[in-house]
Amino acid sequence: MAREPKPYDARLNQILDTALVLFMQNGYEDTSIQTIIDTVEIAKGTFYHYFKSKEALLEKLIDRESEAVLAPVYAIVSRQDLNALEKLNQLFLAAGLKKVEKKETMLLMARAIYSDSNLRFREKWKQKSIALIQPAYETIIAQGLAEQCFDTLMPHAVAELICSLHLNLSDALMPYFLNDENRAENRAIIQEKLQAFEYAVARILGVAVDSIQIFDRRILELFLSEEKETQP
Repeated sequence: MAREPKPYDARLNQILDTALVLFMQNGYEDTSIQTIIDTVEIAKGTFYHYFKSKEALLEKLIDRESEAVLAPVYAIVSRQDLNALEKLNQLFLAAGLKKVEKKETMLLMARAIYSDSNLRFREKWKQKSIALIQPAYETIIAQGLAEQCFDTLMPHAVAELICSLHLNLSDALMPYFLNDENRAENRAIIQEKLQAFEYAVARILGVAVDSIQIFDRRILELFLSEEKETQP
C-alpha cells in the first residue's frame, strides 16, 4: 500500500505543480513568486518555508520532473538480459516511444519550454538531465568495453560527449517538430539529423554504422503524422 503523503510533502507538491503550470503558461521569467503564492493561496511565509527563492523552487522542480522522466533509463541499464548495444538502443527508443504516446502533451510542453521566456528553465533542465543520464551512458559503455563490442577509450569522457550530443540533438530537432508547415521538408531534415547522430555515435563507439538506432522510423512517422494522441 502506498504511503499517504505527509502534509509537508502534499503542500510541497502543490506548490511545485502550480509553479510548473504557471511556468508553462507564462514562462519562468514572467512568473513572479507572488503569482505562485496567490494561485496556491498560501501565505508568503509559507512559500519561503519551502523555498529560499524562485531559483530554489526551479531547482526542486527540475529535480522532481527529471528524475521521473529518467526512471525508465535506469530500468534499462539494470536489465541482465541485454548486451550493451541493445541497452543503448533501448534507451534511445524508449524515449522516442514515450514522446509518441503523449504526442500532443509533449508538443504543448515543448512549445512552452522552448519559448524565450523559459530559457532559464530549459538550461536548468539540460544541466540536470546531463547529471542524471551521463552515469547511465557510462555504465553501458563500460559494459560494452567488457563485452568487446565497443572499441573506444575513456568511458567517462565518451559518455559525457554522447550525452551532450543527444541533448543538443533535441534542441536541433525541436524547431522542425514544432513547425506545422512544410511537413515533408521538415521530415527530411529530421531524418537527416537523426542519421547524422547515429553515425557519430557509431563512430565514437567503434561499432557498425547501422547498429545504432536512436529513433524507430515507424515511431518517427507516427509522431510526425497529424493523428492525435490516444487517450487511455
